[in-house]
Amino acid sequence: MLCVNAVNCTRHLFVPLPNGRSAWDLLIERTLTPELARVKGNTPVLLLAPEGLVEEIPDAWKSETRADWTPEEFFATVRRFSEGLDSTDTTVVFMHADAPFLSPHITQQLETLHQDYHVQYTFADGYPEGMAPEFIDRRILSALEKLAAEIPMQRNLLFETVAKDINSFDVETELAPADYRDLRLQLYCDGARNTALCSALMQAGGHESDEKLLSILREQGQLLRTLPSFAAVEVSTARAQSVTYLPKYSNPSGQQFMQVADFSKLCTELVNFAPEISLALSVPGEIGLHPHPEKLVAAAREAGVARLLLETGGCGWSAGKLADVHAAWPDLHLVVDLDALDRPTYEKLRGHGYDEAYAFAEDALALFGKRCHIASTRSTLNELELDSFYSHWKNKGAEVLIRKYNHYSHRLPDLRVTDLSPLRRHPCRHLERDLSIAVDGTAYMCLDDIERSHPLGNIFQDGMVSVWESGAARFREHLAGEFSTICRDCDEYYTFNF
Repeated sequence: MLCVNAVNCTRHLFVPLPNGRSAWDLLIERTLTPELARVKGNTPVLLLAPEGLVEEIPDAWKSETRADWTPEEFFATVRRFSEGLDSTDTTVVFMHADAPFLSPHITQQLETLHQDYHVQYTFADGYPEGMAPEFIDRRILSALEKLAAEIPMQRNLLFETVAKDINSFDVETELAPADYRDLRLQLYCDGARNTALCSALMQAGGHESDEKLLSILREQGQLLRTLPSFAAVEVSTARAQSVTYLPKYSNPSGQQFMQVADFSKLCTELVNFAPEISLALSVPGEIGLHPHPEKLVAAAREAGVARLLLETGGCGWSAGKLADVHAAWPDLHLVVDLDALDRPTYEKLRGHGYDEAYAFAEDALALFGKRCHIASTRSTLNELELDSFYSHWKNKGAEVLIRKYNHYSHRLPDLRVTDLSPLRRHPCRHLERDLSIAVDGTAYMCLDDIERSHPLGNIFQDGMVSVWESGAARFREHLAGEFSTICRDCDEYYTFNF
């Protein structure tokens, strides 16, 4: 039995790729290949989709649609459909509808593994997302239906559900010839950024074979830089505390706050250029000192920003402003940097403000719940207290975020507890995916450019296309193994935001 999952798909499913066919067209063709035809057998293909997304399906298919799918409904629908099938056919193959590079060859390998070892769940590991389907024994669908109760609807629903009680299932894995997980790629036509990536890879010949695609991913890194996925926006240069691990940034414009009207224009520019972009405010300044944080939040929401994250030390907020921010966008994410539970350690790291910050964190947790992240930057100054810090806030129901220490290319003392950097240097993920935008709208190479000596252009004056293309030149230098002084000593190049 073949189950096509379109629950997370968008209209990009039907966008033509360079070969003239969309991911949807390629999906239909792929189900007719010998590898998938054998898996499907004589049973209809089952399509699970949102209402109104797919208007017409092949005659041999069946479909179920919902306005809003839940994980329980997802597994229950597949279970009910499978109960009417030949009792000797126990295999269900799950594949995403918008995956133009799904491999018949990997599918065949997984089928062989699944059948030979008589397991309940088989998946591929190490490949970019979208290259491989997943196999299950349909007799575990009832168990998955129960386990999925508290899991959000997501791309990797099947894996996350099995992982919740993995010791109860027989599992096999097909490993990729090399590990591509470090690239964080999702080869789906589900949005502007990923569709642009799929188009670029197809234009380069990635559809010709698995080997060609994997070779392109390693040898033509410039294709991976499509659209920005994350922007750190400095809406405030003011700081309420003197934090030992945050350097003082140069401010060529002399401007203290970004005006709400300018921020609104900036959000519109960003969303028009990169519709799925996530924003973080106000890095590296304190957003709580901005006169109107709630208006900034409202402007981001109105502009259609996909995800908004506010980062704060919890000091300097005017009375009632946090509640106003929550009212403006209840679903935003809030990071409160506290760093230590013990007062002396806190004051060593952040100076004054312990009582104010901890009271703010309690209020934030009450308002935002699981969207409130209590953070600590791990260093030799607080390493011994991390366990107590984590337990304290986890017991209160908070999401706890432990961050790595950044020495800003050795401009700050190296207080790392451990060196997490890869054995071999690779191009910077932030140059590939991020934007760092100062209070006047000027974009800089990255957040490590504290002198603001590597401007890419001003978004208000030069436009998004020009600014983003300026960063491409820096990225090409990295691909060639050429690193400027600031990049050569950097310890952030391998980290990801969104």
